[in-house]
Amino acid sequence: MNAKPITPKMHGVMDYALASVLLLGPPALGLNNKATNVYRGLAANLFTYNALTDYPAGLKPVISLRTHKKVDIANLVTFAAAFFLKGIRQDKKALAFHAGVTAVAVSNVLLTDWDALPLLDEV
Repeated sequence: MNAKPITPKMHGVMDYALASVLLLGPPALGLNNKATNVYRGLAANLFTYNALTDYPAGLKPVISLRTHKKVDIANLVTFAAAFFLKGIRQDKKALAFHAGVTAVAVSNVLLTDWDALPLLDEV
């Protein structure tokens, strides 16, 4: 029995939801412009590679799920580094928002069953 409860399809749906929160959340919460622009970039990046992944949530299968996982891990490093940006670090609302979206992103990666689908590079 696999202990990881998130299927690749659920992972993709959660990625789209996270990208939407990254795009729409900061203006709705009145976050500063620097933080809002960081989140716009993160949202565009996440939406793009999610849409291009070869899995049920993808729109055009260009990259493998294995590549998606690698990009996710690189994005987690970016999320961690963003804690040091002035626009996030010095704004309590932005810092709280960032901690929340980072926790969701980390959970989505760690709880995904990456072996549920055959990977393109293994077929």
